[in-house]
Amino acid sequence: MYAVNLNGAQGVIPELDEVFRKVFLKRPSLRYVARSRQDKNGNAFVFDVYDGIDWVGEAAWKNYTPSRGEAKMMFHVHSPNIKKDRYPRDTLLTTKASSAIKTLLDTDIIKPRPVDEKVKQKLESAVSELDSLMSRVQYRMEWRAKPPELLSFLFACRDGENPKIEDYSSIIKNLTPENEKAMGDYAVLEELEKQVARGSFHCIEYEVDESLTAYSSATNSIIYQGKSTYELPQWAQGKLAMLKMVENGQAIRGVGFRYEDGNAAGDRVVYVLIDGEIPDMVE
Repeated sequence: MYAVNLNGAQGVIPELDEVFRKVFLKRPSLRYVARSRQDKNGNAFVFDVYDGIDWVGEAAWKNYTPSRGEAKMMFHVHSPNIKKDRYPRDTLLTTKASSAIKTLLDTDIIKPRPVDEKVKQKLESAVSELDSLMSRVQYRMEWRAKPPELLSFLFACRDGENPKIEDYSSIIKNLTPENEKAMGDYAVLEELEKQVARGSFHCIEYEVDESLTAYSSATNSIIYQGKSTYELPQWAQGKLAMLKMVENGQAIRGVGFRYEDGNAAGDRVVYVLIDGEIPDMVE
């Protein structure tokens, strides 16, 4: 069986079935795991492509709307090894099944990424997501605070300048609940940023099939792969349990934060845990 259905996907449609069958004859090691549901018009079929146990790309049949022209159904073959001059730079878009088949058979394109590259990408993604969260909180403070000097007051306190209370008495007096929450959120994120900058964090990535992968910033390596959190240290289990109780994009002081990585279906959630140590459990 070359294709597996997960997450309520409705099977392999004829267009992709033709592609998968012909690729299977020449490259039987590839398999395709249904990742997304159809959209309301039945126009989105997305499959993760694996070579053995390694993820090597995506294959899809879905709508594409160019900057000029009408939307139409096309094959999408995605790989980090596809490097085009035009957007989307890492995805082949074609209406021809033969082109999709040729790309999936190309072992220079559809191939596993080195583990160290995977780790680097995951850790950089976590740092980038934290920066994005901080920017959104700053936006809330700048544009929702009245007066906007609230942000200056917060930075002055952060930098140890000990601003005179009378200079900001009107700000403090007129703080709204939203202002106070934004200030609290920023303080938590700033503390996390300092710990992340020291390289003291782990990324725990959950897939839709409940498998998880742990990445360490200390060793720049994958330190655990499996389906059980019980094999992780107690401190990591506790922090994971706390982060599972909040929404994506939220942080907890002294614990970490969580975010959604990948497609909009929520198939991949990443939990970033600060401090602590997870021993290398990869054989």
